[in-house]
Amino acid sequence: MRRTALFFLLGTALVVSVCTPPPVSKGEAGKAVSPIIKKGDTTTYSIEFYNQSEKSRFLHSFKEFMNTYPFSAMAADSTYSLIRIKILHDEAMPQGDSITSVQRGFFFEDNIDGGIELADNELLPATDSVMQFPFSPWDTIVPPLGGVLRLYSPRAAFDQTILPLVLLKGDTVFSDTSYFSLADTSPVKVTIRLKDRIVNGRKRAISALDLIQQWTSFVKENPAQGQAMFRGVQGLIDFINGREALIRGFNAPDQRTVQLRYDTPQQHAVERLKTPLIMVPKLLLGNYYEGMVSGETVLLPNTETFGTRKAFLDKIILKTGGDPNPVLSFSLNKYDALLLNALNDINYVRSTLSMKADLYKVGSDRYFISCRIPDQQLRKMVRSIVNAELLLKNYLKVEGEVIKAVGSDTIVLENMPVLPPQNTKGFGAVKILFRKDDQVSKSIAEKLMADCSAKGISAALDGRDPSGYERGLVSGEYDCAVGWVSHSVVSNNNEKLQLASMWFDNETDEMLRITGLREIPLFSVNTYLCCRKNVRLYRDELEGVYLTK
Repeated sequence: MRRTALFFLLGTALVVSVCTPPPVSKGEAGKAVSPIIKKGDTTTYSIEFYNQSEKSRFLHSFKEFMNTYPFSAMAADSTYSLIRIKILHDEAMPQGDSITSVQRGFFFEDNIDGGIELADNELLPATDSVMQFPFSPWDTIVPPLGGVLRLYSPRAAFDQTILPLVLLKGDTVFSDTSYFSLADTSPVKVTIRLKDRIVNGRKRAISALDLIQQWTSFVKENPAQGQAMFRGVQGLIDFINGREALIRGFNAPDQRTVQLRYDTPQQHAVERLKTPLIMVPKLLLGNYYEGMVSGETVLLPNTETFGTRKAFLDKIILKTGGDPNPVLSFSLNKYDALLLNALNDINYVRSTLSMKADLYKVGSDRYFISCRIPDQQLRKMVRSIVNAELLLKNYLKVEGEVIKAVGSDTIVLENMPVLPPQNTKGFGAVKILFRKDDQVSKSIAEKLMADCSAKGISAALDGRDPSGYERGLVSGEYDCAVGWVSHSVVSNNNEKLQLASMWFDNETDEMLRITGLREIPLFSVNTYLCCRKNVRLYRDELEGVYLTK
């Protein structure tokens, strides 16, 4: 009975919407295909139209049908001609439920004008299609292409939240879809091969020499991250300290091969390389690439090469820091989206801007203090005055929660009594290193200095830009350093190694770091994307940002 009603409704929609000659069913390139395809518990209907207006009228009439009768998916091509509707059979339908309650897989979103819904693998874009996106059989909507996004980030450099825009995903490193492959590994040598011909966002072919050049530049600008990634490579420390002009452990036997040679056997050499940063932003291989830079504004065009593109927008205009009141600027239409973590700003958006803006949680950073004070008594004193819970709730006013360890959510420590020293006289000033472009780090450092002074401990602040901060970490020019890492460190071995290398003298045993009072865990801080109503995130990921029409 319901099948009869289905065909009646479908026929009615066709009659209402199409008054010109009846539609015909054809495939691409004029090849005839069956208008009705039965497959398992579904039936797919293919309907072709003569012009866009006929297709629009049909879609308008079909909306009521879609809202009252369960279907699996609908797909439309990028021209006016073809629509495919995939209908569930009676026995596969959830009884008494509307279309909104039908299971749509891993990704669901309201229908978007101009969007394309995918029914199954048969409807996915072909490998030579213009749209080269990471679609899966569970996707129901492909966002529209094009548009420009004005984005504000409070930090002065690309951080963990912004990097996915200009880098490929971490789980693609050395995978079948990666640009690179591991050709050979040993404790003292790793060989990497570049796959086929690699062309970057500026349509320039990338060679092994380009890779070495950009790795070298990356280490120069980001010595702590560079050391974490290439620890033990011959000549790395001499290069960082300015004693050599090149890193002699980087070699290119041919145009597609790079060899990394190590001074001593390295247990985690390959694991350290399994990071998106191996394809450093300057290679211009990500979803977007760094184009023109003007002060704090960076143009990120879409990495489109030879008719294929990796992201939905045409370009992003990114402003990195420098705005004293970004929420006000957003209200005045200076930005389309901005990253927030201050609770006052988040609450203001929720209460006042809810009609014109949405909030997406796009990240969570885990903050901590790295303490390398040689004197154990002074380390005890510093550890005893740090109260993460009070700092989070009463001083910083950000959205987050206290953590027991930086790299794990499973470490459980008994309350260790931290006895202060008998007196604090004779101790030198505690030098506190922090990133001055990160407001949370700055606030933590200032509170730590105030608390030290209140206990009679002399303290001095050392705020630096991102590159200077990393140079301070490598040289050990601090007693306490405020740091943060992405929440993904909890499950990512590469990030655990990076954490240990950058802040804890390569001590990978977190329990030892905490009990030795070297690691002082603080709290997590949530980051939100505040954006206009026409800005959406495909799969809830920043790199999938797109604009509705």
